[in-house]
Amino acid sequence: MALPVHLDRAPHNAHLAAWGRHATGWWACVTFRARVEGDGEPELAVAAWVPAHAVMQANGTTAGTHVDRLVLPDDRARWPAPPRWPAWYAGVWTDGPLPLPPGLTLVTGAAWRKRPPRAAL
Repeated sequence: MALPVHLDRAPHNAHLAAWGRHATGWWACVTFRARVEGDGEPELAVAAWVPAHAVMQANGTTAGTHVDRLVLPDDRARWPAPPRWPAWYAGVWTDGPLPLPPGLTLVTGAAWRKRPPRAAL
């Protein structure tokens, strides 16, 4: 069971899948659903490694939830996705825009702003 966390970047709500120790410090493997535009579905399940300082435990969550701790290899390209992860693995996301598959862009802001207005009754 993954621990709910807050990210310091959009989409802000995520789940902590694992902690990773690397020569550069601690990292967090997080999973979340991102709203996207482009080819395909309007949401994309994403997993990525972010610096540990980018995550904070969500209010009201159980601190006793077990989260795996891994020793990460020197080569960041070899950092693992969560076991059996069925969707987009973004790899290392240090900062800046979320790495997405070609043809997709991240949708930010309130979801209601992207909906067309309702027809008058």
